[in-house]
Amino acid sequence: MTSASKSSIPDNNNASGVFASLGVLNRKQLAVELDCHERTLRRLEDQGLPVRRVGRMRFYDIAAVRTWLMGGKQSKRRGRPPRGGSKGTGR
Repeated sequence: MTSASKSSIPDNNNASGVFASLGVLNRKQLAVELDCHERTLRRLEDQGLPVRRVGRMRFYDIAAVRTWLMGGKQSKRRGRPPRGGSKGTGR
């Protein structure tokens, strides 16, 4: 295969880099960017984290995600007080 014909074939690894340069990340890339686990992102999606689905794949606009995270969303943790909160001691 010549280098000219090879460059016309999309390269999935290169596509990830192109999307990342546009500010669009896949779940694994976003987990690395936010220093969290991919399961955390799935839970945040249930709470409204902005995501674009294409088939089974999910893509995140990093600017929209950062805005959503900074938007003062309420914690939906079940059965636990918010982190850093008092345990009813009144102090």
